[in-house]
Amino acid sequence: MKLSSKKSYYLFIFLFILSLFQYYEFWKLYLWIDEFGTYKFASGIQSFELETHTPVYYYLIRWSIDLWGINLFALRFPNLILSLFALFLSSFYVKKECFSFKSLLIFIFININPTAWTFLREARVYYWLFVFAWLSIYLNEKYLSEKKIQNLIYIFLFYLISSWFDVISLMLMWAMSFSNIILGRIKNVRHIIYMIIMTLLTSAP
Repeated sequence: MKLSSKKSYYLFIFLFILSLFQYYEFWKLYLWIDEFGTYKFASGIQSFELETHTPVYYYLIRWSIDLWGINLFALRFPNLILSLFALFLSSFYVKKECFSFKSLLIFIFININPTAWTFLREARVYYWLFVFAWLSIYLNEKYLSEKKIQNLIYIFLFYLISSWFDVISLMLMWAMSFSNIILGRIKNVRHIIYMIIMTLLTSAP
């Protein structure tokens, strides 16, 4: 399906305005039980040893509480910042792709997605994993299209940073690496070796 440039542009403007509804009453909704758990970990009431996620996200929550006080907005503020980054990045991608139908679909899945909106309004690490998943797909496709070693390095650094938020993100690295190799999407033997090494390094304790 191909839309004219003018129609694609107006469609993007409509989608962008629609995406802003994800912030409607962002901090006025009720407190989830899991969010209370987030507050306990972030404030030090409960030990990190009882949590399966890494503590970096909770440090962000603690910083937000110090900044805004103890309230729902403070608990969800880190998610808000990340969502604005995702909105800006996906909008930039749409413009870079000249408002193509594919780029508009990606914009919809990231910014006009009921599941993403639910994760955004909950002070848990789930929304971060959602954004990390989309970024990993983008970085992987960029590498496959350009076949540059520097893009592999970007992927390695991205997964290294995302693993500080949740070790589940490492599963994305394994999935991407093995799908690229098994499906024959990487032909260069040296690149295959580099990808295997980086996957093992990010998974090292």
